[in-house]
Amino acid sequence: MAKGCNKFIKSIPGLEADVPQISYYFSKTIYTLIEEEHAFAFKDLVWIDESEEEKKTEDDDDDFDMREYDVYMKVFAYFLKYVHDQTKSWEKVYNRFCKNGMKEYCPKLKEGLASADYTWDNIKEEILEEQEEACKVILPLLKGEEVDQSLIEAKPEVIKEPTQEIKELIEKFKAGVKSKCVTVEEMGITEKVL
Repeated sequence: MAKGCNKFIKSIPGLEADVPQISYYFSKTIYTLIEEEHAFAFKDLVWIDESEEEKKTEDDDDDFDMREYDVYMKVFAYFLKYVHDQTKSWEKVYNRFCKNGMKEYCPKLKEGLASADYTWDNIKEEILEEQEEACKVILPLLKGEEVDQSLIEAKPEVIKEPTQEIKELIEKFKAGVKSKCVTVEEMGITEKVL
C-alpha cells in the first residue's frame, strides 16, 4: 500500500490544478490507511526522494518543485487537522507530528516553498479556517516553531455535577448496598435514566 501511495504522492502536484482539493482527499485517505486500517506507517511515505534531489542540476526549473512542496504542506496540515477532528486532542496532534516523520520532512519542505508567507496564509484561511487553536498548534509545527505547551498538554476531564435524578439513584444504591438486596426496579432505574 505504501508503495502505491508513494507513486501517487509524486503525481499530486500535477493533479492539483485540475483537482484543487486533492490534498484534502489524499490526507483523509492516508489517515484512514494509517490510523484506522493500520496498512502502513506514515514514516513509510516518501515525500522527498533524496535520489531524485541529487540528480537535479542548476538548470532545472524549480517552479514545479516549489509548488510540489506547497501541496505537501497542505496534505500535512489537513492530516493534522483531521487527527484533531477525530481525537479532539492537541496533544495527540503534536505526538503524531513528532513521531510519524512529519517533523523531519517539514524543514526540507519549508526550504522549497516558493512563497512561505503565501503557503502559511493559504493553510490558515482554507484548511484551518482561521480557528484560533488550530492556527496556534498546526502552523507552528509546520513552520518548525515552538508550540504553546499549554495547548498540547493533556487536560483532565471536567466532571460535571450530577443531576438531582442521579443523586437520588446514588442514594438508593447506597441504601440497597447496606441491605444487600436491591434490584434495578427497586432502585428506580429506568431506560430514560440509562
